[in-house]
Amino acid sequence: MDTDTPQSIQELIIYTDSQWVCGLLYTPCDISVFGLDVRTNNDDEGYHNRLHCRGQLQFYLLYHLLHQEAYLVMLTTEFVRREDIVRCEQHTSKMMTEHLHKLLAEYTNGAGPQRLCWMPPAI
Repeated sequence: MDTDTPQSIQELIIYTDSQWVCGLLYTPCDISVFGLDVRTNNDDEGYHNRLHCRGQLQFYLLYHLLHQEAYLVMLTTEFVRREDIVRCEQHTSKMMTEHLHKLLAEYTNGAGPQRLCWMPPAI
């Protein structure tokens, strides 16, 4: 490290290297989203928005809503286990995911970075 680098930055680099790059608990593969369909927490945000849009609910109405959500989670878990469904996607999201997979396949087959200039698919 450069001697001009502030002490706080040096400590951050040492921490990042020891915990995330060369650590025993996590490796770069554990935190990389390269090639994954779900790269954000948007699913969680959608769940919280569905609850939040109901406004301030009385306790028993909230209890009923949470019970319905728990049932849907149970059903979805069973569908995923049986491989009947992986996840629900809107059409535009599905088209974008397919386009990203196509670009990833081209890139991994040696198409080169110049082919990764992303343009949204025509819908």
